Amino acid sequence: MPIQAESCKPYLSGVLFHVDTPVTAATLTEVGSALVARIEELNNTGPVNREIQEVEPDNGSLDEMQWSCIHYREHRPPAWYIEGDVLDVLHHIIVLTGAGSHFIASFSDARLRNQLVNHVNKSADGPLNALRQFGRRDINASLVANRVRTLWLSGTHRRSAVKADSKTLSGIELESAVDPLGDQTYYYSSIRSTVGSDQFPDAVIGSSPQQGRFWISPSENWASFLERTQSLLAHVSAALDSPTDQRVLPMLAQPKGNLEEVSAPYGMSLIVPEAQFPDAVVDGEQAWLQNFADSVRFELTAIDGSPNFSAVVWWHDLQLGTISYSFDTTPSGSTRLVTEVRDWADESDDGTLLKKLCQSNDLLTIYFDTGHTFSRGTFYQTSFRDPHFTSWEWVDCTDYDVGKEKPIRKNANDKSVFDPAGIGSDTDDSLFTFIARHWPNLKERGNPSGWLLCDDGSMESADFIHLDPTRGAKKLALIHVKGSDSRSSSRGVSVADYEIVVGQAVKNLRHLDREALHGKLSSNDGGVVADAVWHDGAKADRQEFLDVLNDFGSNFKVEVHIFQPRVREAAWNQARTRVLDGRPDNQTTKRMRQLDSLLQGASVNSFALGAEFFCIGDV
Repeated sequence: MPIQAESCKPYLSGVLFHVDTPVTAATLTEVGSALVARIEELNNTGPVNREIQEVEPDNGSLDEMQWSCIHYREHRPPAWYIEGDVLDVLHHIIVLTGAGSHFIASFSDARLRNQLVNHVNKSADGPLNALRQFGRRDINASLVANRVRTLWLSGTHRRSAVKADSKTLSGIELESAVDPLGDQTYYYSSIRSTVGSDQFPDAVIGSSPQQGRFWISPSENWASFLERTQSLLAHVSAALDSPTDQRVLPMLAQPKGNLEEVSAPYGMSLIVPEAQFPDAVVDGEQAWLQNFADSVRFELTAIDGSPNFSAVVWWHDLQLGTISYSFDTTPSGSTRLVTEVRDWADESDDGTLLKKLCQSNDLLTIYFDTGHTFSRGTFYQTSFRDPHFTSWEWVDCTDYDVGKEKPIRKNANDKSVFDPAGIGSDTDDSLFTFIARHWPNLKERGNPSGWLLCDDGSMESADFIHLDPTRGAKKLALIHVKGSDSRSSSRGVSVADYEIVVGQAVKNLRHLDREALHGKLSSNDGGVVADAVWHDGAKADRQEFLDVLNDFGSNFKVEVHIFQPRVREAAWNQARTRVLDGRPDNQTTKRMRQLDSLLQGASVNSFALGAEFFCIGDV
């Protein structure tokens, strides 16, 4: 039985398009016919079958706005059932509306919406070729305003245990609630804000700029849906006719389109769509995406001076294959990711699916040492607030190997393993030995003092814990050590060398609590570093250290130290001088700003727990 359009009350949401010529009733009829044809094609490619139903009436107008309605019945097997003899029956509608040079496609079925919009964007001829989906700039100019109510944030920073990949914020005016330091490495993938205009006074409109999509609220009836859609089209047209340069939330990462500035990719991950879009639907071939995203690992080989690279793909301990990734600019000015599979070990159905996921433009997030991140077809760059990190300590690492973190020996299988007994020995030149010989007097290379314990290993609290029990000046220090990736005397500023060790330091801030630290150190008193304890430079007993810690009381100073000699004082001062002189940024100053942000963020986290934070570099 045909449904009546007047009996429908669709949710006011949809995908926005530009149209080459003014929208007419014929335009909607042609577009609707093309979408119906595509729906029927999809019936042959999967287990879901859709039957087009009649609508009375199926088209009409409201003043200058034209509308058309498509109703279909869907037969779908339940996700929890293996056999094909049980089917769910669902009813959905597609409403097409348009006025002037703008067009809206509204879908009650988010699954089909994504498939049909992708089809429209790929169409090279016919009526669908006349539609151009709204881009980020169009959505931001027309549907995003101040008085932000909800944000779906996605990170441009490297994945870390101490910083979320994505997060959702809600409030009255998030412009005041966004952390200009901690949140500056995120961009918004979706947003709800209060848009005040003649057409929509004080309306809260949600949008996903990357998808050219909006949503507002349910409709009371068909007439209300048409009237508000008409108002929305008028609002969009007026806003695009008089665009403003106002940027909403400029403290967040911003899209960047110049490929020439992007190089040195160092990391890649799969981010599931639910983290970015409030109504993301992941089913079918992506149904177990989260499991794969949690365990996939990419080993990148960069091409010098270019954003392009190749990656060896690992799933747990299984090497799946190698894929090359390159970027180019489309005629419309957008960026396109091009992939080429060089080799692939598993050509089964599951292996082919994994290969497809690793080539997905919509799922991959790629991180670059130049401070850029590629996500869902767009490059972003953090809008750094220049939070200068000033708590640097510079020590002379001469006679020590800046790339050697700890003493190493060969085991019975001729493999290199950590040698705790070598810490502080006359024949070792590692950074661990530097600490054991001189802490806390590295700068003067003075004699060591106080109690020092090495806790290196899995689930460590820090590489070293130092206790200064001096009456009136008691101090607990956690020391995290990392060797430099470069031993060159002319090595410059790098961010990648610091991300892991800073992340470890932040993750282990909980061990600044004396009782928590005591419990942690007591639980592994039989480990390989059980004997790595010193008092005033002489070997000591671990239990003595624990007794001193147990009697430390609660009135003491706490510090966190990062010892990573990758950054040299001369290179740092040169970059800082360039910034203070107001000269244009180069790659070094961009990295310096990024490192400033990373270290200042860790300093804020430490300060919140009452600890001072320091970073030690090489002179």
